[in-house]
Amino acid sequence: MRIRNLFFGVLSFLTTMSWSQSRTVATINVDAGDFDRLSTPVYASLEGLEVDFTVEKLSLFELVNGQFVPVDVQIEYGDQDLLWWMLSGKTEKQNVRRYELRADSGSSIDQGISASDDGQSVTISMAGRNIVGYQYEKAEVPEGVDKIYSRAGFIHPLWSPAGEVLTRIQPPDHYHHYGIWNPWTHTEFEGQEIDFWNLNKNQGTVKVDGKPGVVDGPVFGEIQTIHRHVVMPDSAHANSREALREDWKIRAWKSEDGGVWLIDIFSTYS
Repeated sequence: MRIRNLFFGVLSFLTTMSWSQSRTVATINVDAGDFDRLSTPVYASLEGLEVDFTVEKLSLFELVNGQFVPVDVQIEYGDQDLLWWMLSGKTEKQNVRRYELRADSGSSIDQGISASDDGQSVTISMAGRNIVGYQYEKAEVPEGVDKIYSRAGFIHPLWSPAGEVLTRIQPPDHYHHYGIWNPWTHTEFEGQEIDFWNLNKNQGTVKVDGKPGVVDGPVFGEIQTIHRHVVMPDSAHANSREALREDWKIRAWKSEDGGVWLIDIFSTYS
């Protein structure tokens, strides 16, 4: 089995062990490689582990000064189940950190990062402090502004660790701007140039496909959503048409001291 640092591509090896009374199911070595690391997310594949997940839970411990110290972990389920945790603090280059993975009946898990839904948007927060919000229902436009400018599917607000809002929507000189969003301007679809960005052209827009999925956990919180890039009806077509599907995943990681937010946005087009 292999462990990989998602952001830096540092490889080490996870060696499985047969089930024993000690409940140790694997040992993990994380090599910092050629760079210093600071509060870095890492993961290991759970493929091949001899664990009954219906009755057992995984716990991770780091060997520090001869003692095993517990580490928060979170499983990401998918085509390949992954165990995530934070490589806490600073890890100097060429250093190796050693972990032991155990399976036992366990206890309740501290969520750490939570995602709340108010019926219009989802907010990821840590210990009562907001990190990032995602709007999945259409935002109302200011009074007197054409409703053509109303849309959903964008990040807002994005907060600083001090609680300041860093994003903005619908500025008076650019009503079509929405926080952090991802429309395309000069595109070609069925021989036509389509602008999904400048909404006032009424050529295209981006629609959210239903309510987003959310994930809470001790290591990260996540919002999963689908955006459909839609070409508006015209003289040649009575109905709108979908030109592009975009799967969005917004993930916010638990901060050790709350002084820095680490957020990833994954975008997959088809």
